[in-house]
Amino acid sequence: MKTENCHLGELGTEQFTLRTMVDGELVRDQPIHDPFIRSTTVTTFSRWRCFLGIFIGLKVKVQISLDGSHAAVSRIMTMNPFDLERETREWEAARAEPMKWVNSGLEQVGELRPHG
Repeated sequence: MKTENCHLGELGTEQFTLRTMVDGELVRDQPIHDPFIRSTTVTTFSRWRCFLGIFIGLKVKVQISLDGSHAAVSRIMTMNPFDLERETREWEAARAEPMKWVNSGLEQVGELRPHG
């Protein structure tokens, strides 16, 4: 069976980069298509660091930054809030139409009863 990764665009065309650093050291540079999708980076501590933490305390500085291509940043920074509000209302209205159809279909099916 073949499995494929699911993403929003083709590999190599990512517009954003999520950078994770721990104590100034780069842990991961992750190219992503959509900065609003949840992203996870896992970090671990070495045994030596945990051992030292017993005596001097364990303090970790984690930095996460999101950077975008020049075109993506320019587009986001020049967005008109009034146009965004109008587009959002149109999108919500278009999305509500199929839901009305689904809900009316459920009413016609009737109540579900336990089997047997």
